[in-house]
Amino acid sequence: MKVRCDESNIPIRGDLTFSEYKARLQYGNLAWELPWHELEKDCAAWGIPLTKFNLRRETTENRGVLLWLVFAKWNGVPVERLDSSGSVTNVCQQYTKMEAMPVKELRQLCRDWKIPEHDVLSRDDYLNRLQRKLLYYELSLHELQKECKELGITLNQTSTQGREQEKRESVLDQLMFSICHAGFKAMEVPLERLDSWKSAWQLHKETIRINASSLSEVTSRYEAMHLSSQGLTRAQIVERLKLVSLWQAMSLNELHKECREQKLSSSGGREALASSLASALWKPRHSGYSPEPQSFFNSTSSSGSSSRPTFGTPNGGARPNIGPAAKSAGPPPNGGARPNIRPPQPPQQIGAPAKIVAHFKTLGLDASARVEDVKRAYLLNFMSSLTIRLQSKIVDFGGLPRPNKNMPTPCLMF
Repeated sequence: MKVRCDESNIPIRGDLTFSEYKARLQYGNLAWELPWHELEKDCAAWGIPLTKFNLRRETTENRGVLLWLVFAKWNGVPVERLDSSGSVTNVCQQYTKMEAMPVKELRQLCRDWKIPEHDVLSRDDYLNRLQRKLLYYELSLHELQKECKELGITLNQTSTQGREQEKRESVLDQLMFSICHAGFKAMEVPLERLDSWKSAWQLHKETIRINASSLSEVTSRYEAMHLSSQGLTRAQIVERLKLVSLWQAMSLNELHKECREQKLSSSGGREALASSLASALWKPRHSGYSPEPQSFFNSTSSSGSSSRPTFGTPNGGARPNIGPAAKSAGPPPNGGARPNIRPPQPPQQIGAPAKIVAHFKTLGLDASARVEDVKRAYLLNFMSSLTIRLQSKIVDFGGLPRPNKNMPTPCLMF
């Protein structure tokens, strides 16, 4: 029966029963013999608007188109929502091809049509998504807007304003974002920060690319943003690159919000804003940071040999000739006067606070006294007179000044 349907050019699905094949063959043969008004009754019963497709009078061509509309309706095509018989024919043919595909081919077709695939999805899930996308691309803008309303999708400004083509593309994007939501969610795409199907697919593909990159590839890509990868592991670099990809894929409103949270300017394109965020989060804060750090001791000269750089030496790094020949070469510049080179100064010591200096003065010491000097002076000045006499006989004061006779002597308690 299936072969006979193919020979009669009758579109069929792959899941029909024997009786369904037989009924289609019988109607296909009968329709060429039925009067036109009987066919119009059948189409009205099945919800097929013939006037919409300009099928008002009987001709051989119109009879053939009418049969295609009937068979398309039987195959699940919403004929009444399409504007032309050509769209009906295209959708019907694609529907029947998809019905016959195994799951492997359906998954490949999903990848080609930018529909996410995942192991949790069944064959019917893939088939439903593919058929809906095919139908959406054949519907008019009015029908697409009706579909959004039925699905509870709030249209953005681009979908309601602007040129016809721009509005159509925006509505299509939002519808695809809706039907692919579960697939993107299963692949852990952060949909809460995205607002379009294209941006979600872009982020998904970029994540796959980053995960498959080697350490050298992710490092090179990270340093291309004028960031240093020193001390970072591959996992850390990969996570940062994924975050940059998210910034580039998210809506401008979300990106501006992210910039304001980091106290950055929100002016500029996506690339500039993502670069500013990366620099604010990951670039070192000190002023001497170089975006592309280079190792001076691994630099290569023009001749291809590795050499140390020289700092502050004239003649391109060559040391001055100070041998005997140089001494007899003539007087130095500046009229023969030797340059006034001051010897290096010793490091300046930090003076003692004024309060400490006053205490030292009380003890009869200057500010440069050592700890041992302070101990001896305290012993001389604040012990009783008896203790002073005893100590004066057995202690060598090492040239320290004698006690101040006018200084009060504290009482000792034994």
